[in-house]
Amino acid sequence: KKRHINFHDTPSVRIMGTYCVGKSYFCQKLSNIYDVSYPLATGYLELFNVYYIDSNNNEYSFNIINFPPKISELYKLPLYMYQSYALCLFMFSLDDKQSFDMIDEYIYYCTKDIPNKEIMIIGNKNDLKPKVSAEEINAKVTAYNAQYIEISCFKDTDIIESLKKISKISNYLYNLEKSTSNENKNIKIETNDHKCLIFW
Repeated sequence: KKRHINFHDTPSVRIMGTYCVGKSYFCQKLSNIYDVSYPLATGYLELFNVYYIDSNNNEYSFNIINFPPKISELYKLPLYMYQSYALCLFMFSLDDKQSFDMIDEYIYYCTKDIPNKEIMIIGNKNDLKPKVSAEEINAKVTAYNAQYIEISCFKDTDIIESLKKISKISNYLYNLEKSTSNENKNIKIETNDHKCLIFW
């Protein structure tokens, strides 16, 4: 039976990282796990629609936007392009220390105006000899309070596991934000002797 999926009312996920870390390949794998072709990275914004059904027949869908790798190009994008999302992914290559170090710049760009957003760091190419230590990775993941997963797009290692995680986290956060928005359409201020709480 053919399904019609409304991707306009679905979570939006962002993915960022420098050149040659495998972002386009990863996005393609998420959108079609059986696609074995290797995509040509464009260096521009790329949109992928993802649909997933888990073992309990729960359905998940989300859009994933692959951002251009050049930091200077990111700052030319309108604010809504990076402000409106449920989850942001930051990918580096385990065999490229520079790609790992640059994660900080992408996280700053993505969270500078909206801190406390949920983020996930993805280490790709775990089939190659690593040049980033587990201690360095753990320190960065802890510093940003981030989720972390290691994959290999080339070997299909943990692609399904990452699809499950991204699907469930992005849909949970998206629905939570929607319900919060509906409950707090008007600004209300409650005060007492010790604090002022603002809800919107």
